[in-house]
Formats: sequence, C-alpha cells, structure tokens
Amino acid sequence: DGLRQSPRRVIRPVLHKAMEWYGAERVFTGEGLPQGYDGQGVVVGICDIGIDPLHPTFIDAASGESRIRRIVQYKESQGERIEVCPEDYSAWKTDTVAEWHATHVAGIMAGGGAGSPYRGVANGAEIVVTTSQLSDVGLLAGVEDIIEYARSVGKPAVVNLSMGSYNGPHDGTSLFSRYMDMLGEEAVICLSAGNEGNRSNTLQFDFRDGHEFAEMWIGSRDYANYDIYGMTDIWGLDGAPFEIELFVYDSNDGTRGTKYLMPRLELADGDVWRVDSGSDSELVKYFKGGIEVRGGIWPGNGRRYVQVEYDLHTDEMSNKGRWARYNLGLRVLADKGQHVDIYADGSYSTLRVLAADARPGSTASFSDLACGHNVVSVGMYNNGGLAEPAGIVSEYSSYGTLVDGRVMPLTVAPGASLVSALSSYADPAPSADHIVDGIWAHQMGTSMSSPYVAGFIATWLQANPALGVGDVKEIIAATNRHDYPDPENPRHGQGWFDPYAGLLKALEYAGIDDVGADAMDIRYDMATQTLTVLSPGGACTVRVYSLGGVMQTEHRVDDRLSHVSLSELAEGVYIAVATAPDGTSRRLKLLVG
Repeated sequence: DGLRQSPRRVIRPVLHKAMEWYGAERVFTGEGLPQGYDGQGVVVGICDIGIDPLHPTFIDAASGESRIRRIVQYKESQGERIEVCPEDYSAWKTDTVAEWHATHVAGIMAGGGAGSPYRGVANGAEIVVTTSQLSDVGLLAGVEDIIEYARSVGKPAVVNLSMGSYNGPHDGTSLFSRYMDMLGEEAVICLSAGNEGNRSNTLQFDFRDGHEFAEMWIGSRDYANYDIYGMTDIWGLDGAPFEIELFVYDSNDGTRGTKYLMPRLELADGDVWRVDSGSDSELVKYFKGGIEVRGGIWPGNGRRYVQVEYDLHTDEMSNKGRWARYNLGLRVLADKGQHVDIYADGSYSTLRVLAADARPGSTASFSDLACGHNVVSVGMYNNGGLAEPAGIVSEYSSYGTLVDGRVMPLTVAPGASLVSALSSYADPAPSADHIVDGIWAHQMGTSMSSPYVAGFIATWLQANPALGVGDVKEIIAATNRHDYPDPENPRHGQGWFDPYAGLLKALEYAGIDDVGADAMDIRYDMATQTLTVLSPGGACTVRVYSLGGVMQTEHRVDDRLSHVSLSELAEGVYIAVATAPDGTSRRLKLLVG
C-alpha cells in the first residue's frame, strides 16, 4: 500500500505535476491526436479499502451525482457481500474510517479534481469500487465484480490493485496469480510492484564450496524485536530437498544454536511441525508464543518450499541497546549447486545479517501478487513532490528478476509523491503537513503510481477498445522510456511509462493514422446489438471474431454509413473488425447478450 512519508520532509502539491512528465497532458488536450482522451466509454475499477464515494473529486459537475456507479463491500470473515448503489451512498458513508487509501487511489486513477489542480487521469470513465478485508478471495471476487459491471454496460475495463504481498513463489504459479491471469483475459489489471526496494526482506542464495548453509535472523519492522510476528518462506528452484534449522540468537554475545536448537526439518508434503512456549520447557526460557512450519512440493511449479510462521514475544533487553536480547534465527542447509530464494513478509518481519556470505537485501523485493503473466506491474519514480531530486527512481520501489527470467516491474511511473483525495471519514487523518485544503492529501508509493498507469491505459482503451492485456503490455514495453539517470539501477525494471507515446501506439494498433468525420469508424450499441460502421470510401467488410480468434460472422456493407445486427450471435464477448478495400481497419471489443 501507499508509503506515508515523514512530515519532516519538504513537500508540495504535485498530482498535476505528475501529468507533465513526458508530455502526458497531451493525452487530455489532444495535441497531435485526433481528439483529447479522458477514459470515456471505459470502466475503471479498484479493489481497495477506505472509500469516500461522495468526495468532491468523484462528483460529476453536470449531474451532481457520484461517478462511482457501484460499490461492493466484502466482509470475508463474516461471509457478507454488500452491494451499494449511488442513491445509498449518503447513508452508507464508507467501508471503514480507519483507512483512506481507496479514496486516494481512485482519485488518482479517475478523480475529476473538483476544480483543483488534483484531477485524476481517466476522469471521463465510469468508476466501480470494491472493498474488502484484503484477503485473496476478497480481492479476486472484487475484480470479478468490476468485470461483471463492465460487461453489463458493454465497455472495456481497467482494474487497479494497489496491494502487495511478499511471500510466495514469485513465478506466477500461486493460486492468486493463476486466477488473476484468467481474469486478465477480460480486463487490463494493474498491480503495484511494492514499496520494499530499500528493505532487507529477501535473500537469493547459491550453495557453493564452503557454503553448507545460509543463516540469518528474523527481526521486526520496528527494529526493537520484542515481538517477532509474521512469516518467512524458502523456495528451491526445483524439488531437490533442503533442510532448515531454527535457533535462538543471543544479541548480547552473538551466540546461536547453543542455547536452544530446534530440530532440523526436511518436510514432506503436508508435514507440519509446531512448538509453543506453553508446552516446551526450553522455548519458554526465551520466548512466549509459538512457531509453525509446513512445507513440501508446490503442485503449481514442482518446487520445494518451506513456510515458517512465528508469533513470539520476549521482555529481556539486550545489553547493547534498547532492543531485545533474544531473536529467532533461521538456517537453511542444502547440497552444493542448489539455490534457494528466501522471502520475509516485509509487513511485519524482515531478514537480518548473521554471516558475511549470506546478506539479505532487496534484490527480490517484488510483490508476489504482481507476478502473473496477464497483469501490468508498476514501480515508481520521484516526480517532484519531495525534497529528494525529481526524475530518479524511488529507493522504495520494489524490483526483481523472476526465476523464469522476467525483469520486474514492467513499467515505472510517478508515485513520489501525489496529491489526491482524502476521505472525509478518515480517522486518523494524515498529519497536518500532508493535508492540502482540507480534502486532499499527499501520499507516496507504488500504490500511487499503479492507478496513474491504470488511468492512462483507460485512455488507450477509449481510443482502441479492442486492446487486450497482451496488446497493452506490448505497447508499454515498446514505448517505455530509458532516458533516466543511473540506468543500471534494477529498480527501473523494464523502463519508465510514457502515456502519450503509448496512446499513439494504441491508435496505431487500431490502424488509425487520423480520425474524424472523413475517416473510418465503428461503434456498437449494446441495447440494440447493432454495429454502426462509418466507411467514407463506401465498400467495407465487417468480420466478428470470438476472443479465441475464430470468425463468427462476416458482412459486406456498401454505404458510407451502415448498420449491422449481431443479434444472431450467442451471448459473449467478441471482436469486430471493419476493413476497407485499401486495408484500413478498425477493431472494437463488444458484448453480445
């Protein structure tokens, strides 16, 4: 999620400044384009927490109504799904007063700005918001809700998830990633890369001569280490066995393994090992709480894994400072030639150095949620909102090279920092230094850069509704900028996002060099299931394909303006392609049914 910066830093309002990078404002003004683009005809959605649907940035100036057309609230722990319609927003108010993240993220992606400089990107799009307790099922169901709404109105969809999770295989084979890949066939989904680029949460380790084991200790995010809570997982490259040992590390004298060494574990599928201070007479000498270890072969990729969950507390202070004396140590043992990737959760616990040859860092800090093949992953650069120099990649931006060779993130966009909407229900609200004019707030993180990218992708889909996620990823890769300082820094991922160049490429994919009254165009009316084809040259062939590329029907039209009924087609999503004799064509994704 968003990373709130220290109030000691000098900050200034900059959502509008983010639009200046690489001439992004030209997308709205239409400079050098057939028209300006603002996401009209597209549904944009977020799965998040802390939405204020009646914030001025979401109110349509002409109608006075909220542009958030639907909210779905999930309470997973209670098994509840609550659908909220616009007429109920006043009574419903918000999903939680404890967060304002969703309000800020949605404002960046599609807020109108309410006359302020802090307008979002796709402020002509329809908005759908789903909120939840941020479980996998809540997020995935939320994406499905957004897609279902887009289907119901016959419009393409862009979905943003400004969420991160750092445990997992990081190869796209988690159940979350596989399901997200399936949903990515129906909507373009953007995910945050994560904000762990400057933390020691990961270790990639090769077992070579003299490296029989890799060891480290597990620390808390507050560095005091009195409460060690969270999870660390270890992944091999294949199914080859490896073992782990857990021990008490004494920060007073640096000893480990001598006070209390838990058994060496090599876990078969389904094996679970537990220990807790209530039943173990040795562990209770150092910690209250317990540890659970499970592992085996992950069926999605054939790789061996071990997950270590811990919930430990100690009161004894180190003689070297105001931190805990006793810490949880982790040792991984494997044969020469093997490799392991180790990930702490990052949210609650981190990995700390014990040996010079095993130094945890951030080289694999990328969020596992964003490792799917049909999603767009987004990092962040400093866009001028901090005392830090603008135009450099943020030290917080997560990155990594996955085991299949993919360099992450796919693109890097403004995210440090952006001013966007602040929920009127936020309690606690951000510090006074972060609030602008009472209803806006500064926030930084890949949570902010991801909706920026999602909003501009919505403008691409406005220009070319037939674009799929493969097209969008291809366009991003082809138009990413590389004219930044420190080009060897891996946080750059595959390059920096260029909204305007991407829009030009999206128009090129549609075969559009110029549009207007004298150029070919194709439109679809879902209510009548009719295509309207404008072909200034007269003769034109219209073909309709399934998403799998199989032609379903073909029509020849001879008039400048023609109408083609698609009512004979079965319910589903299709691609219509109109082609003139000179080869000029237009594509359109549409829903029949």
